[in-house]
Amino acid sequence: MKKIKGILLVLLTLSLVLFVALPAMAIDPVEPSDTLEVCLKTADGTVTLHTYTLAEMEALADGEDICYSGIDAMPCTVKTVASGVYIEDLLDDVAQYTTMDVWDFSKLRFTSTDGATGIFTEDDLFCDRYYFAALHEESGGLNEDGLVDYDYGEGELVQPMLSISAEQGRRPMPSEFRDDYNPERYTILFGITEDEVENATQRVSQYKRGVYKMVIDLGNVSAPQVAVTGIALDRTSDKVYTGKSIQLTAIISPSDATNTGVTWSSSDQSVAKVSSTGVVTGVATGTVTIIATAAGNTAFSASCNVTVSNRSVSVSGVSLSQSSLSLGVGGKKELTATVLPGNADERDVTWLSSNEKVATVDDGMITAVAVGQATITVETSDGGYTAVCTVTVTNEAIAVTGVTLNRTAVSLAKGSSFQLVANFSPEGASNMAVVWSSSAPGVVAVDTNGLLTAKNIGTSTITVLTSEGSFTAQCLVKVADSVEAFSDISGNWAKTYIESMVDAGFISGYTDGSFRPMANITRAEFISILIRILQSAKGETLQTGHVFNDTSAHWAKDYISTAVALSITSGYGNGNFGPNDPITREQIAVMLTKAADSSGSTTATSFTDVAKISSWAVSSVAYAAEQGWISGYSNGSFGPQRQATRAEVCALLWRFYQQING
Repeated sequence: MKKIKGILLVLLTLSLVLFVALPAMAIDPVEPSDTLEVCLKTADGTVTLHTYTLAEMEALADGEDICYSGIDAMPCTVKTVASGVYIEDLLDDVAQYTTMDVWDFSKLRFTSTDGATGIFTEDDLFCDRYYFAALHEESGGLNEDGLVDYDYGEGELVQPMLSISAEQGRRPMPSEFRDDYNPERYTILFGITEDEVENATQRVSQYKRGVYKMVIDLGNVSAPQVAVTGIALDRTSDKVYTGKSIQLTAIISPSDATNTGVTWSSSDQSVAKVSSTGVVTGVATGTVTIIATAAGNTAFSASCNVTVSNRSVSVSGVSLSQSSLSLGVGGKKELTATVLPGNADERDVTWLSSNEKVATVDDGMITAVAVGQATITVETSDGGYTAVCTVTVTNEAIAVTGVTLNRTAVSLAKGSSFQLVANFSPEGASNMAVVWSSSAPGVVAVDTNGLLTAKNIGTSTITVLTSEGSFTAQCLVKVADSVEAFSDISGNWAKTYIESMVDAGFISGYTDGSFRPMANITRAEFISILIRILQSAKGETLQTGHVFNDTSAHWAKDYISTAVALSITSGYGNGNFGPNDPITREQIAVMLTKAADSSGSTTATSFTDVAKISSWAVSSVAYAAEQGWISGYSNGSFGPQRQATRAEVCALLWRFYQQING
């Protein structure tokens, strides 16, 4: 259908009785929606094809300042100036999310946030409809009786639209009779038929306001049947404590198979039981095989070997390396949290500052922001034990008297990385500028932030030089084929994934010989690991260019710029990226989906908390789960806003790497 831009359209008519007319003197507002959910209804049920964000709708919008005008029962002209998305363009775009022909619809159903519904056939929407050019003028287009003085043939063909923005006012009635009004997005508008021109005296101007859902109804048509060709599990081995549970996720191939059902069984229910949704619960110590069989074709099955053991050590407390310290504005100091006892199973901690305007904290690294005092608190995830450090920030310049490194010697696996940290004397020295150098760059490279990269087998001395006072400190680095085991991953469910990621050089441990598998990971850390994987698997190179308000001086700015260039992320939308914010599981799903050059999945997820998944992440969560990169928790939930741990990230990124590197 031909598009008409910059034109005048006539509003809906009385024959479309499901649309709500504006009251004579007042307008009850409808709460507008930022999203538009587009669903497909067949004989097999209704599924969501895609939920459009406001940004996506604006990208589809065609035309600016388009005028619509109509006659209500008074009669007088009602003029609307609007811009938005043509229904034709919307249907063409949503077709990419299904193999079925959306243009075969028997009807379209529009639902607003106040519950009102409008149902239309193709004839209702796309039969010959017209606009009449003079109706928007103060008195044009009306005869002496105030009626439409047009023959329908004098109009121009138009097509229906969902407006994103619109302003309406009566003409030529005075403004005190009714003020101009902004109808809520998304408002549906379209032209007038020949019959409606002939019955102008019976019409009132009407339209549907606040639309948040469009259902494409294909009637009694059934979705095509797609046969199951295989099944896989998100892991082939795992561990669980007695009385505890883990969630296994089955991936049916192809992803659009008609029957995606799975039946679960345990080889020994006295050791571990499995629910109908893949939740495995440890019963007694031992080893058991959990089997998932495709309901659509029982010839296909997959298994996971699960070791059940007794959980032995709980957290009994936590301490900090310092209980108080002083810093100059701009100064930095890293605190170390020690979880007690040293062999506790759950060692995850969170950090909090009582006043981020004075001092911030990121995984123990304190940054002095402004003069004042703040309390830094660390809390264990197991038991909620806490320890505090009082930080006093002054504006007095503190001279540098020396520098040390967090490690004087370190062993790395070839291809891996390690972060050296310069510690100034006294603590909180004002000028913290340094220069890094390597005695053998071909063996170990060091960047301007102290990040080491092991390139070849051998040794190298890394030197840090302070700008003020020219104080130095050194670290001897030895590079071997593999890295020694970390002190805190024995028995961890992700041990194999962690070791694989470290050996590949994608991630490293901490200076105290620990890995801290249950610690949260930041958005910058995740992006840097993901880009290293893409460098290895796809040959991507680091790029500079896009810098957010909060990344210009960040150690990961080039990784973040590269992620923007590869369309993996666009930040928060306010000019910031939030590099030090803990990354959430739904954010990870979106980034992985984009890194795989996918637009997501049209298959609904089976997680129990799907309603809590942000609309912009629903299709990505479903896709990441289908690919087997990320799975849910033992209670069947996904935990979309839950902060990801280092162990989780190692597991899901290793699966991702193996798939794209295959």
